[in-house]
Amino acid sequence: MEVYYEQYIPDDKVWMPGFSGDLQRPAIFLHGDGREWFDLNGSNRVKNQVSVTFGRNHGIYPHTPSIGESRAYACDLGGNNCRQKAAETASSNGASTNIIYSSESFASFHMAVNATIPSSVYWPAPAINGQVTVVLQPGGSRAYGTHDMMPRHQVWYGNSNADAYLAYQNDDYFPLGLFGIPPTSFNVSF
Repeated sequence: MEVYYEQYIPDDKVWMPGFSGDLQRPAIFLHGDGREWFDLNGSNRVKNQVSVTFGRNHGIYPHTPSIGESRAYACDLGGNNCRQKAAETASSNGASTNIIYSSESFASFHMAVNATIPSSVYWPAPAINGQVTVVLQPGGSRAYGTHDMMPRHQVWYGNSNADAYLAYQNDDYFPLGLFGIPPTSFNVSF
């Protein structure tokens, strides 16, 4: 079984507070992932993946987290006529998986993200924060945790990318949610 914890920005770009330094293009926009909710293999800000096996050879196997490139643009006030200002990829040290317990029919692990936009791209560099604990067991599994309000956070489970099911997604998100808005919590069964 595979479990994915992803964070993505559905929009192509999002406005951020500040002045770009260019009078013709004064607004700052950050690159988004420009994808739909169902595109598990699409672009992400951060993606954690864990493979889980049950039975005699049970185990929990975290994959190396992937971090999407952060890009800043100077744009006109309508978000058009943009020019890229900076691009950099944050360290994957901001994403982690901790194994809690594994047996022939039970698995539990904790995935977390605290990934900061590189300050060369945007300052003050807000972090994407979230954490989820996943419990897989016969008769019902669950995922619970907390996260900030930007970007969208998703938890998927299934046998592969092609056969995965969405367990959780926050539908309310906004760019200023990165700046000190209290986290939201979730608890879903699947």
